Amino acid sequence: MTTTSDGAAGNDLPAGNDLPVVTDATTGAHPPAQQDEPSREHGVPASELSDEDLERQGTHAHETRNWVFLHGTAEQFKTHTQRMLELEQEYLRRHPKRTWQGTEGGAVPGDERDYLARIAATPDGQLHKLEAHHAARELGLRPERVAALHRQNPPLLSTHGDYRVLTDAGRGWLANPR
Repeated sequence: MTTTSDGAAGNDLPAGNDLPVVTDATTGAHPPAQQDEPSREHGVPASELSDEDLERQGTHAHETRNWVFLHGTAEQFKTHTQRMLELEQEYLRRHPKRTWQGTEGGAVPGDERDYLARIAATPDGQLHKLEAHHAARELGLRPERVAALHRQNPPLLSTHGDYRVLTDAGRGWLANPR
């Protein structure tokens, strides 16, 4: 039989991030891991988590990363790293286009044209930087290709505060058929 640090008996884990320390009721020691069964010591396998739990645990892992790096033991850092990578890899498997790592970008000709067309379709030909970033990811447009739209002469996009704005040159480029 096991008890938690607050004296409650049982094997059910509470919801949330604050898991109790499980100890042997007689000796107070942490039970050894069983060799013949998979360890649940580091949580439910990421592949078995709901999308909501995966995102919550991934967010929590990133929020606690700096503390573990600065104050944790080598073993805690190793365990944290393994768990965080497991969560990230599962997230990428489920949502390949939500992150840059999950897209190859540039495989589809005309990505820049599609990206600029999205910006042109807005009321003032501008998108907030976060919306523009999201649009580029959806299209698989790599960051260096977005940057090239700003750097070319004349630039097809400009930056005004937090907005990405289609320039007159960008409008002209879109108006020309391929």
